[in-house]
Amino acid sequence: MKPARRKQEGRWAWRLTGFVTLCVYIFMFAPIAATVILSFNASMFGGFPMTGFSLQWYGKLMANEAVLAAFRTSLW
Repeated sequence: MKPARRKQEGRWAWRLTGFVTLCVYIFMFAPIAATVILSFNASMFGGFPMTGFSLQWYGKLMANEAVLAAFRTSLW
């Protein structure tokens, strides 16, 4: 096999590895991104299109004493 051909095969291998790695990262982080985006939805149920922008769910989370106690326990 000629050196130029080997170099070209190596490039394709690295491109394929990079593409597969990108697909794995998208597979891992897309659900997290969707959860964060939908957490600002004004509707009680997540879904697209969003019905509005709201921080009410974070307010309810901070008003829940059990959640705050669990949060404090996990930090200290």
